Amino acid sequence: MANNFILLLLFLTLLSMANASTHEKLQNPVARCADAGAMSYCGEYFISGVGLPGQFLISPDLVNWHGPVSFFQTKAAWINRNDEKEMHAPGIRYINGKIHFYWNGIGYAIAEKPLGQYKEMPTRFDREIDPFLFVDDDGKLYFYTVKYTDGNVICGQEMAAPGKLIGKSVSLISAIPNSWEWRDWKVNEGPEVIKYRNTYYLLYAANVTSIEMANYLVGCATAKSPLGFSNQTKYPWPVMEQSDERIFDEVETIIPWGANGGPKWNFTTNQPAGNWMMPNFKTDKTWKKKYGAFGSPIRQNSRIHDVATLWNSDDIWTRLKFTLPEKFSTNLQLKVRHLDSAEFYLNGNLVHTNLLWAGPRLVNLKEKDIAKLHPGENVIAVHCQSKRNEKYLDIGLIDPGNKKEDDIIWNTGQPTVLKGPNGFEWFVIYFALWNEGPHCQGINRVFFFDKKLYVDGPTGSNPQQYQPPPYKATFSDNFTSHKMDGLSDEFGEDWEYHGGIWYTLDSEARVSKDWLHTQAPVKEVFALVCAEPAENYIFELWTRPLKIPENEWGIMAWYADKSNYQKIYFSPSKKALISEISIKGKIKKIKFPMGKSFDFSAFHKIRFEKNSDCFTILVDDVNITRNKKFKIPFRKKGRPGLLANKQQAAFDGVIYTIGWDEFDKKICGWKKMSPNGEISVDNNGINLKSDAGKTLCVKGDPSENYEFSTQVKIQNTNHGLRTTDYGSSKAGIYPVYVDENNYLAAWLSPKEKSLVISGKRNGNKIKKEVVNLEKWERLFLRGKAPEVPENIKISASHCWKYDTLDAAADSLISKSSRENIPKFSFWDHRGTKEWLQYDFQSPKIVDCSEVIWYDDTKDGGDCQTPKSWELFYKDNAGSWQPVKLKKNSSYGMEINKLNLAEFEPVETLAMKMEVTAKNNRGAGLYEWTVINSETGGRQEEINLYLKRVGIISELKINFDKRKPFEHPVKWTLQYKNKNKDWKNVETITQAKNEIKFKKIKTDQLRLKYIVKPGSYCRVVKTYAKVEWQPSYNIRSVKLSDKIIIFIDGKEKIEIPGSWGKSKVGIAAENCTAEFNGITCFRIE
Repeated sequence: MANNFILLLLFLTLLSMANASTHEKLQNPVARCADAGAMSYCGEYFISGVGLPGQFLISPDLVNWHGPVSFFQTKAAWINRNDEKEMHAPGIRYINGKIHFYWNGIGYAIAEKPLGQYKEMPTRFDREIDPFLFVDDDGKLYFYTVKYTDGNVICGQEMAAPGKLIGKSVSLISAIPNSWEWRDWKVNEGPEVIKYRNTYYLLYAANVTSIEMANYLVGCATAKSPLGFSNQTKYPWPVMEQSDERIFDEVETIIPWGANGGPKWNFTTNQPAGNWMMPNFKTDKTWKKKYGAFGSPIRQNSRIHDVATLWNSDDIWTRLKFTLPEKFSTNLQLKVRHLDSAEFYLNGNLVHTNLLWAGPRLVNLKEKDIAKLHPGENVIAVHCQSKRNEKYLDIGLIDPGNKKEDDIIWNTGQPTVLKGPNGFEWFVIYFALWNEGPHCQGINRVFFFDKKLYVDGPTGSNPQQYQPPPYKATFSDNFTSHKMDGLSDEFGEDWEYHGGIWYTLDSEARVSKDWLHTQAPVKEVFALVCAEPAENYIFELWTRPLKIPENEWGIMAWYADKSNYQKIYFSPSKKALISEISIKGKIKKIKFPMGKSFDFSAFHKIRFEKNSDCFTILVDDVNITRNKKFKIPFRKKGRPGLLANKQQAAFDGVIYTIGWDEFDKKICGWKKMSPNGEISVDNNGINLKSDAGKTLCVKGDPSENYEFSTQVKIQNTNHGLRTTDYGSSKAGIYPVYVDENNYLAAWLSPKEKSLVISGKRNGNKIKKEVVNLEKWERLFLRGKAPEVPENIKISASHCWKYDTLDAAADSLISKSSRENIPKFSFWDHRGTKEWLQYDFQSPKIVDCSEVIWYDDTKDGGDCQTPKSWELFYKDNAGSWQPVKLKKNSSYGMEINKLNLAEFEPVETLAMKMEVTAKNNRGAGLYEWTVINSETGGRQEEINLYLKRVGIISELKINFDKRKPFEHPVKWTLQYKNKNKDWKNVETITQAKNEIKFKKIKTDQLRLKYIVKPGSYCRVVKTYAKVEWQPSYNIRSVKLSDKIIIFIDGKEKIEIPGSWGKSKVGIAAENCTAEFNGITCFRIE
């Protein structure tokens, strides 16, 4: 096992090296571990988790990891579980000179460096699992954990210090019923909190980690304060889900998986004739026809083991006729999951054999095998053999077009979010299974569409759009590959020295006194990066004094010349950080107090962000400039560097990246290039108003390669329900601006419902490109919140203290007699006769009843379906009378189904159920309904969410057609308008699964439907036709030979050609447009 682990690490290292060399392709996974925590320290990344007990993997770039390196083994006496001993799900944070390490249990240890030595707290610091320490940008600390209360609940609590909790723990979020995050168990866990653009983001994992269920996904909640998260502030969709969902949405599916609503297959479990795989084979009566996804056992709500047809024998043979279009690609891929061995045939030709269990995965078909396929009818045949108790076979076929699809990635979870090596990019580090597994770590880029978080993943070894490894900084130095040996007034390859003796030791840059070596002692020394000066950049490093701090040291934040500079340095004597700005020799100092507990002798990270003439300073991620706007009253390019004033100091983890990141009122430095229009800046960003003609603003340090992104919102005076309401208005970005004769523009054109590319090169117009932005977009489903109708009062003879009366009528319709949703039970009464009663506010006509029994005997429990039960109604005299069952109806007591009892109609103010439990057993139920069948059946509803507000006019609904599910009796559609009121759509046409209606602008719909009594209905997927959005995120990547344009994270067009060094621009024409969340940085 150890040798295999080492070989896998070697493989991942080689894979990472390949990543770095291709530049345009990030290849996951990058490291072998799971349930991990990570941090950055002095220019390196450290990760530890499952598979790395007391060990770190270390990386300079999030891709190339080396190790493992041992750092700590717990010896706490309270340890009694394996996840506690191996320190699973750690939270790791460096604060004020100390590494704080927490892990499941919850244990706590501290050290001065990542590799120790650690001092362990002998008792538990807190309970239960998944600790995370968040440092707010005002310096306050918050501790997040998962508590075992009502399921796995994420809680938060304020801290006075890293080892001291204050106040009370606050329950923040828990799994929402009838949604993607409660498919198997009530779990929210793995909290990770960041703050960006004045918004707090909580990433979390939902459902259980079980690979048999494969429902583990990553969600996001937002807040305006660290403890302000709630279920109401969650995104209704997962921000990371199975890659198969994206494949199903974006790729032509020829044969859907059974789990995706696939077709019925012919199958047999008896050995067929030898030519059973041939196209002309005739099936006999031993062959049956049922939906694909064969297997056992049946696992309710499993994504990976979603059995549609039971298969219990050792072998199964399946066949399916399918149709190929007139044109299909040579990149066809099978989608498979099989337990155990399987062989696959296409038109009688053996195309794939696997003697082991596999999947989910894609199988690349060879060109010679694809050549034997033809337009029209073809046959796929599969034989699977499994001698284990668990069996499964599901087959699909896709045509990805010009490029083979990526891996199947599933069970994503335990997110950690960190800045990338260039200081601008955000990345999520997560565990998942790539194809068969095992659990490994992947990384993917996190984007913010203004303030809405979006993850470009998960991805595998073959991402489908431009997705490079983390970009390098314009300049970086960890002082591991060279020596600094500069003296005063001498120049090195990477650094320009101004005084002092500079050298490297222990992978640090160090500066010592130089007045012993020069005739004229100097007051201070500094070293500037040997890189291009800029007007917009970030500069970040870690620094500490070498001896007892008496004087000052820090950074030369901006240096134009001897008279124009900005220094930022620690001053222990003043207990402050000082910003010293000199403009034409006139010096101004700003003092930022660091607090009594600040350890000036420790390593600290200083980050300086220069955006035109504005600047921000962060120390250890604490924004000491807060939200105030500080300016350098002099717009001139400069370079940053290291600084010491009669203080021997050490420096490490240097990052200098040209670019800027701005939002809301912090937007600045844009130069208006056209005489038309007006510009203004407010909390919505920068506004360009152009009533006639074009308004163009440009910004930036001219660069060869860079990334530029912003959110664009076009305003209009009408309701915007027709794209013609926008008239000839358009807005967008200039990915390239050299001058008026050399530029490239990317316009959002509502009139054309398109992205329009135009521009000039050497004064000549380039070819216009138009990319249609109309799309079918999947909506995300969330059922109605559990709710007892207002007109029902519930009472019972007894209710167990951990159950609720409301659960009996909360509209949560279980499909299983053992499911993790609220229930009602008579436990701990055994073998008794009990009653449950509904009282109505006004008389109600009812003629049928449904009940889903609770039964936990398979799990060793003592609640079971009852011995008997009976229904009663209250007559006009107030007496209880038994209902009269209809012919062929009975009081059903089956598990895993809705037991329907039909009776002669009665009009009543109350209904009662009398239940007699079996001997020494308790009884309980998930739901009891009483219905008037004349209305059609049980009324249900589900909310449908778009990720962004859009103008829509059509909806397609995929109802599950596999038993026990049935199509609803009827359904209607509503939408939420701009006033947050629900309105019915104005239907134009409605078919069984589709509806066309008058255009609406919304991001939320509601499907109301009636289900036949005794049956289930499930909406699998819904898609809306989005004609246009009022707001889009545009991102451009300028490389040496091409420019790539993305809309809302999706690559839309690649424009070949080289443009040389250029700036970027934003523009509006015949409209008012808002631009917010603007980021631009140089690519190295």
